[in-house]
Amino acid sequence: MFALGLTAVLGLNIGRGQVHADVYPGNDHGTLVADISSYQSSDLSFFQTLANRGVKGVVVKLTEGSADGTAYVNPKAGTQIKNAQAAGLNVSLYHFGDFYGDADAIAEAKWFVAYAQKYGLSKSTVMVDDKETRATGESAAHLTSSINAFDNYLKSQGYSNTALYTMRSWFTDGIINVNDITVDHFWIADYSDQLYYNNSKIDMWQYTSSYNWDGTGQNNIDMSLDYTQYFTNQQNGDSSNSGSSSVSALTNKQSANAVETVYNQKGAVTYDSNGASHQTLSYKSAWKVNGTAQDASGSTYYLVGADLYIKAQDTVPTVATINSGVPTKLWKTAGFITPNGQTVANGSAWKIIKTIRYNNGETWYDLGSGQWVSALYVSVK
Repeated sequence: MFALGLTAVLGLNIGRGQVHADVYPGNDHGTLVADISSYQSSDLSFFQTLANRGVKGVVVKLTEGSADGTAYVNPKAGTQIKNAQAAGLNVSLYHFGDFYGDADAIAEAKWFVAYAQKYGLSKSTVMVDDKETRATGESAAHLTSSINAFDNYLKSQGYSNTALYTMRSWFTDGIINVNDITVDHFWIADYSDQLYYNNSKIDMWQYTSSYNWDGTGQNNIDMSLDYTQYFTNQQNGDSSNSGSSSVSALTNKQSANAVETVYNQKGAVTYDSNGASHQTLSYKSAWKVNGTAQDASGSTYYLVGADLYIKAQDTVPTVATINSGVPTKLWKTAGFITPNGQTVANGSAWKIIKTIRYNNGETWYDLGSGQWVSALYVSVK
């Protein structure tokens, strides 16, 4: 990230010596997402090169400050957004926050929203508060409150897919009150071999400022790993938005015999075979599944009633909390075959990367990079 007029990220802390429980389990498991500002090109060829190198998304700096303050707008943003989309990249936006206090934060959020609307970005776009600066002597409570005020304003305007970007040291050194942050998604910078911090809200890790995008060894950009596809799949970036008034007709129907639980906290919308929506099933309610079907995009649906289906994605948990009462072993694959030599602490919460359920009902959760835990030792949500 770059503040206006600055040429480096401030405050990054690349400490060592943390215990294993503080290492995020995903590490190298993720999808590439580039950080784009006016320092980068707006040419279509630039974004096509990124796409050809496996990058799936970009987060474009849109604004900084407020109408009464810095009032900065990235002069390349419009073209960068258009050409990134033309290259098939998912586009998210960020605002560099200069704010001090709740009122200032809300004024900056208004500036951000105004230009997101001007450039025609949908309200499903991931909107990021890039907060790297604080006033001398500013308390953690004051800073945390203003971050929440910025985020709450975005949500009040219909932008439900929000995130906070900042340095790992802000989380580990008490710069902010982590437990009081109301933002649901974190993008954390830690220029290191691993992300030396774990939190169940982590979606993306910015791991380098020296990703050479053109193979010359000279042209570098900031690069991140998106663990949950929050920044690379706008449509499904937030499970709370998975329901819609209709879907395409459901086909390819198969019989099934299982029980599924709704883990979408907003509930699971039901659909008939023609794709029309009906009632919503409540969070954590369990349902007998008698069949499956698919929509035109290939997404799977579960038959839970008389011609009533729910999206399979609404039954996928996203966070696993260890509840075994003791440190719990991790395994290299989904099964009690080869332990990887690591454990996770009782009570710790982890982002679920993938779920595997065998025919006998045995279920395993991938916490990233060959770190699997059995469903026997966790609670999920």
